[in-house]
Amino acid sequence: MTIEKIETPTGSVIHTQIIRGTVISINTRTEFTTKRDSDTYIGNGKMLPGQVYNEASTVRDIWLRTDDAKEMKLPFGGLGLAMRDGHSVAFIYAKDHKGEPRCLASKNFTTGESIVSTENSVRIAGESVSNPPKLPMGAWVQVPTMLVVSYFATLIETKGGFSFGVFFFSIVCCLFVMATLSVIRHNSRNKRAGGEAAEILRGRVEALPAP
Repeated sequence: MTIEKIETPTGSVIHTQIIRGTVISINTRTEFTTKRDSDTYIGNGKMLPGQVYNEASTVRDIWLRTDDAKEMKLPFGGLGLAMRDGHSVAFIYAKDHKGEPRCLASKNFTTGESIVSTENSVRIAGESVSNPPKLPMGAWVQVPTMLVVSYFATLIETKGGFSFGVFFFSIVCCLFVMATLSVIRHNSRNKRAGGEAAEILRGRVEALPAP
Protein backbone atom coordinates (compact mmCIF):
# COMPACT_ATOMS: atom_id res chain seq x y z
CA MET A 1 0.00 0.00 0.00
CA THR A 2 1.64 3.24 -1.19
CA ILE A 3 0.87 6.81 -0.07
CA GLU A 4 1.25 9.62 -2.62
CA LYS A 5 0.43 13.32 -2.47
CA ILE A 6 -1.49 15.19 -5.16
CA GLU A 7 -1.25 18.99 -5.32
CA THR A 8 -3.48 20.88 -7.75
CA PRO A 9 -2.93 24.43 -9.12
CA THR A 10 -6.09 25.52 -7.26
CA GLY A 11 -4.54 24.64 -3.91
CA SER A 12 -5.89 21.18 -3.11
CA VAL A 13 -3.62 18.75 -1.33
CA ILE A 14 -4.85 15.15 -1.45
CA HIS A 15 -3.06 12.28 0.25
CA THR A 16 -3.89 9.19 -1.78
CA GLN A 17 -3.19 5.54 -1.18
CA ILE A 18 -2.69 2.83 -3.77
CA ILE A 19 -3.84 -0.74 -3.29
CA ARG A 20 -2.55 -3.34 -5.74
CA GLY A 21 -3.29 -7.02 -5.89
CA THR A 22 -5.01 -9.96 -7.51
CA VAL A 23 -8.77 -10.42 -7.36
CA ILE A 24 -9.73 -13.43 -5.24
CA SER A 25 -13.51 -13.12 -5.45
CA ILE A 26 -16.32 -10.69 -6.24
CA ASN A 27 -19.78 -10.97 -4.73
CA THR A 28 -22.64 -8.70 -5.74
CA ARG A 29 -25.48 -8.15 -3.31
CA THR A 30 -28.42 -5.81 -2.91
CA GLU A 31 -28.86 -3.61 0.15
CA PHE A 32 -32.19 -2.03 1.08
CA THR A 33 -32.43 1.25 2.95
CA THR A 34 -35.71 2.41 4.46
CA LYS A 35 -36.46 6.06 3.71
CA ARG A 36 -39.33 8.36 4.54
CA ASP A 37 -40.43 11.47 2.70
CA SER A 38 -41.13 14.60 4.74
CA ASP A 39 -44.68 15.30 5.88
CA THR A 40 -46.83 17.65 3.77
CA TYR A 41 -48.91 20.40 5.37
CA ILE A 42 -52.42 20.40 3.84
CA GLY A 43 -54.02 23.16 5.94
CA ASN A 44 -56.23 23.43 9.03
CA GLY A 45 -53.46 21.99 11.17
CA LYS A 46 -53.46 18.72 9.25
CA MET A 47 -50.37 16.95 7.97
CA LEU A 48 -50.13 14.31 5.27
CA PRO A 49 -47.57 11.70 6.43
CA GLY A 50 -44.62 11.21 4.15
CA GLN A 51 -44.38 8.02 2.14
CA VAL A 52 -42.16 5.25 3.54
CA TYR A 53 -40.29 3.17 0.99
CA ASN A 54 -37.24 0.96 0.53
CA GLU A 55 -34.41 2.09 -1.72
CA ALA A 56 -32.27 -0.65 -3.25
CA SER A 57 -28.57 -0.29 -4.00
CA THR A 58 -26.11 -2.76 -5.48
CA VAL A 59 -22.98 -3.44 -3.44
CA ARG A 60 -19.86 -5.25 -4.67
CA ASP A 61 -17.74 -7.11 -2.12
CA ILE A 62 -14.26 -7.35 -3.66
CA TRP A 63 -11.56 -9.47 -2.05
CA LEU A 64 -7.92 -9.03 -3.06
CA ARG A 65 -4.65 -10.78 -2.40
CA THR A 66 -2.34 -7.78 -2.12
CA ASP A 67 1.25 -7.63 -3.32
CA ASP A 68 2.46 -8.39 0.21
CA ALA A 69 0.46 -11.67 0.15
CA LYS A 70 -2.27 -10.46 2.51
CA GLU A 71 -5.97 -10.86 1.86
CA MET A 72 -8.28 -7.87 2.25
CA LYS A 73 -11.79 -6.76 1.44
CA LEU A 74 -11.96 -3.42 -0.37
CA PRO A 75 -13.88 -0.73 1.56
CA PHE A 76 -15.33 0.56 -1.74
CA GLY A 77 -16.76 -0.81 -4.96
CA GLY A 78 -13.91 0.10 -7.29
CA LEU A 79 -15.92 2.53 -9.46
CA GLY A 80 -17.59 -0.33 -11.29
CA LEU A 81 -14.33 -1.51 -12.85
CA ALA A 82 -14.90 -4.74 -14.78
CA MET A 83 -12.89 -7.56 -13.22
CA ARG A 84 -13.05 -11.21 -12.30
CA ASP A 85 -11.11 -13.74 -10.26
CA GLY A 86 -7.40 -13.77 -11.09
CA HIS A 87 -7.27 -10.29 -12.62
CA SER A 88 -4.45 -7.98 -11.53
CA VAL A 89 -5.86 -4.60 -10.40
CA ALA A 90 -4.95 -1.36 -8.63
CA PHE A 91 -7.02 1.26 -6.84
CA ILE A 92 -6.18 4.85 -5.88
CA TYR A 93 -8.25 6.23 -3.02
CA ALA A 94 -8.34 8.96 -0.37
CA LYS A 95 -10.31 9.53 2.81
CA ASP A 96 -12.91 12.29 3.11
CA HIS A 97 -13.32 14.59 6.11
CA LYS A 98 -15.30 11.87 7.89
CA GLY A 99 -12.54 9.34 7.40
CA GLU A 100 -14.50 7.35 4.84
CA PRO A 101 -12.40 5.97 1.95
CA ARG A 102 -13.42 7.16 -1.51
CA CYS A 103 -12.11 5.44 -4.61
CA LEU A 104 -10.71 8.02 -7.04
CA ALA A 105 -9.27 5.82 -9.77
CA SER A 106 -8.95 2.14 -10.63
CA LYS A 107 -7.13 0.05 -13.21
CA ASN A 108 -7.36 -3.53 -14.43
CA PHE A 109 -3.91 -4.54 -15.72
CA THR A 110 -5.30 -7.75 -17.21
CA THR A 111 -7.82 -5.98 -19.46
CA GLY A 112 -6.09 -2.59 -19.70
CA GLU A 113 -9.22 -0.71 -18.57
CA SER A 114 -8.94 2.26 -16.20
CA ILE A 115 -11.55 4.53 -14.60
CA VAL A 116 -11.23 7.93 -12.90
CA SER A 117 -14.08 9.35 -10.80
CA THR A 118 -14.47 13.10 -11.33
CA GLU A 119 -17.33 13.13 -8.81
CA ASN A 120 -15.20 11.71 -5.99
CA SER A 121 -12.27 13.90 -7.03
CA VAL A 122 -14.44 17.02 -6.73
CA ARG A 123 -15.62 15.94 -3.27
CA ILE A 124 -12.16 15.16 -1.89
CA ALA A 125 -10.39 18.08 -3.61
CA GLY A 126 -13.05 20.55 -2.47
CA GLU A 127 -12.65 19.45 1.14
CA SER A 128 -8.88 19.71 1.03
CA VAL A 129 -8.40 23.14 -0.56
CA SER A 130 -5.94 24.88 1.72
CA ASN A 131 -7.23 28.43 1.18
CA PRO A 132 -10.85 29.70 1.01
CA PRO A 133 -11.95 31.36 -2.24
CA LYS A 134 -10.82 34.95 -2.34
CA LEU A 135 -13.40 37.68 -2.71
CA PRO A 136 -13.15 39.74 -5.90
CA MET A 137 -12.82 42.85 -3.71
CA GLY A 138 -11.52 43.22 -0.18
CA ALA A 139 -13.80 43.88 2.79
CA TRP A 140 -12.55 47.48 2.91
CA VAL A 141 -14.27 47.96 -0.47
CA GLN A 142 -17.27 45.66 -0.09
CA VAL A 143 -18.54 46.94 3.28
CA PRO A 144 -18.64 50.66 2.32
CA THR A 145 -20.14 49.75 -1.06
CA MET A 146 -22.85 47.71 0.65
CA LEU A 147 -23.68 50.60 3.01
CA VAL A 148 -23.83 53.14 0.16
CA VAL A 149 -26.04 50.86 -1.97
CA SER A 150 -28.32 50.24 1.02
CA TYR A 151 -28.53 53.97 1.75
CA PHE A 152 -29.54 54.94 -1.79
CA ALA A 153 -31.93 51.97 -1.99
CA THR A 154 -33.57 53.29 1.18
CA LEU A 155 -33.90 56.79 -0.27
CA ILE A 156 -35.48 55.40 -3.43
CA GLU A 157 -37.86 53.17 -1.49
CA THR A 158 -38.92 55.95 0.88
CA LYS A 159 -39.04 58.56 -1.94
CA GLY A 160 -36.39 60.82 -0.48
CA GLY A 161 -37.04 60.09 3.17
CA PHE A 162 -35.15 57.71 5.41
CA SER A 163 -36.19 54.67 7.41
CA PHE A 164 -33.85 52.59 9.57
CA GLY A 165 -36.12 49.60 9.00
CA VAL A 166 -35.79 49.86 5.22
CA PHE A 167 -32.06 50.57 5.57
CA PHE A 168 -31.57 47.46 7.71
CA PHE A 169 -33.62 45.36 5.27
CA SER A 170 -31.44 46.61 2.38
CA ILE A 171 -28.30 45.60 4.27
CA VAL A 172 -29.75 42.12 4.86
CA CYS A 173 -30.49 41.81 1.13
CA CYS A 174 -26.92 42.85 0.27
CA LEU A 175 -25.52 40.32 2.73
CA PHE A 176 -27.69 37.62 1.16
CA VAL A 177 -26.40 38.48 -2.32
CA MET A 178 -22.79 38.45 -1.07
CA ALA A 179 -23.32 35.07 0.62
CA THR A 180 -24.89 33.63 -2.53
CA LEU A 181 -21.98 34.83 -4.66
CA SER A 182 -19.55 33.34 -2.14
CA VAL A 183 -21.28 29.95 -2.35
CA ILE A 184 -21.20 30.08 -6.17
CA ARG A 185 -17.48 30.91 -6.13
CA HIS A 186 -16.88 28.15 -3.58
CA ASN A 187 -18.65 25.52 -5.68
CA SER A 188 -16.92 26.69 -8.84
CA ARG A 189 -13.54 26.50 -7.12
CA ASN A 190 -14.30 22.97 -5.87
CA LYS A 191 -15.27 21.78 -9.36
CA ARG A 192 -12.10 23.30 -10.80
CA ALA A 193 -9.97 21.65 -8.10
CA GLY A 194 -11.73 18.32 -8.71
CA GLY A 195 -11.15 18.55 -12.46
CA GLU A 196 -7.46 19.27 -11.90
CA ALA A 197 -7.18 16.34 -9.48
CA ALA A 198 -8.96 14.03 -11.93
CA GLU A 199 -6.48 14.92 -14.67
CA ILE A 200 -3.54 14.22 -12.37
CA LEU A 201 -5.11 10.94 -11.28
CA ARG A 202 -5.74 9.93 -14.88
CA GLY A 203 -2.06 10.36 -15.65
CA ARG A 204 -0.97 8.49 -12.54
CA VAL A 205 -3.30 5.53 -12.95
CA GLU A 206 -2.29 5.16 -16.60
CA ALA A 207 1.38 5.27 -15.63
CA LEU A 208 1.09 2.51 -13.01
CA PRO A 209 3.47 -0.27 -14.07
CA ALA A 210 2.04 -3.75 -14.61
CA PRO A 211 3.00 -6.31 -11.99
